[in-house]
Amino acid sequence: MPKRYEGAGAGGDQMGFEEGNTWQYSFMVPFDYPALFEAMGGEQVVDQRLDRFFTALRCWGKPCFNIENEPDFVTPYAYVFLGKPWKTQEVVTRIGKETFKAAPDGVPGNDDLGATSGVYVWNALGLYPAVSGVAGLVIGTTMFDKATLKFAGGRTLTVSREGQGIYVQQVMLNGAPYASSWLPISKIRTGTNQLEFKMGTEPNMQRGTALEDRPPNFR
Repeated sequence: MPKRYEGAGAGGDQMGFEEGNTWQYSFMVPFDYPALFEAMGGEQVVDQRLDRFFTALRCWGKPCFNIENEPDFVTPYAYVFLGKPWKTQEVVTRIGKETFKAAPDGVPGNDDLGATSGVYVWNALGLYPAVSGVAGLVIGTTMFDKATLKFAGGRTLTVSREGQGIYVQQVMLNGAPYASSWLPISKIRTGTNQLEFKMGTEPNMQRGTALEDRPPNFR
């Protein structure tokens, strides 16, 4: 691994980057996170790097997450690709509670025609379009008791939650257990569909850990 890449420094290396630095742009590869994780030194190294990255949520010129700009929007879901979805559940909950508020200045940074507020809505739904141009959604943690989405072709998806806490214990799709952290749009059939989240106050460290249950890569 190049020394410059490994040692971005306390402020992060911003040379050649616009409105961000090496740390903030490094995770903009959701279409092939396994290859990125390997290049970074393996999953354990990446896990520690992400933990450090999320010590702050509004961060300019430093090696930490910045909800105020697009390069970082997908990064909370890197934990799902890593097989640790409960950490995504913790981070997106913190983002919602600590950086957004119901006030005229309630959206952090420049909303950029709805980009930042859109992140809040997706996080709150418990779904996220992590891979651009791909018809699928990463499963996070829903904040809504009930929300209904309408898709083309007469398809409706109702997202609901049962139980207390932020941690997903189980997901049910149309009444059947759904183990994967990836929801292809093709799974949403014509008519009414139900995506149910069973929630708890302690993380479920078994769900979403197996390779076959993680989102796919699109190399």
